[in-house]
Amino acid sequence: MSLPPETTPVEEKKKNIKWLQRLKEESWEAELLVSAIAIFGTFQLFGLIEWATNKYIDLLPVEQYIYGYMIVFLGLLAISILVSMFVIHFVLRAYWIGLVGLNSVFPDYSIEDSVYSKIYTEKILSILPKQ
Repeated sequence: MSLPPETTPVEEKKKNIKWLQRLKEESWEAELLVSAIAIFGTFQLFGLIEWATNKYIDLLPVEQYIYGYMIVFLGLLAISILVSMFVIHFVLRAYWIGLVGLNSVFPDYSIEDSVYSKIYTEKILSILPKQ
């Protein structure tokens, strides 16, 4: 039976450096995962608001229902805005990752060399910032 080869501290350090480099290059996966979890979590807050509504109905006297409903309405509004912003952030982040991916696959692409007409290319170049 053979023993596994011993790794030296230098080899171990090289493995860690490679792992960190890979993590740095592929951090977009974790970012999208965190965004998706945040969206899922904020959707769960609607259940919390429903629970709070039922609690207010149970605890508040009828004359104070309006205060409970105002709190619930503002909570629903805040959560809806938060969810909307998370979804918009997720879509824009995914779009950005797609653009970075395209740039890494086609690094030499130039709008001047595209198949678009000359007029369209000039119009696009006038809109885009100069490099």
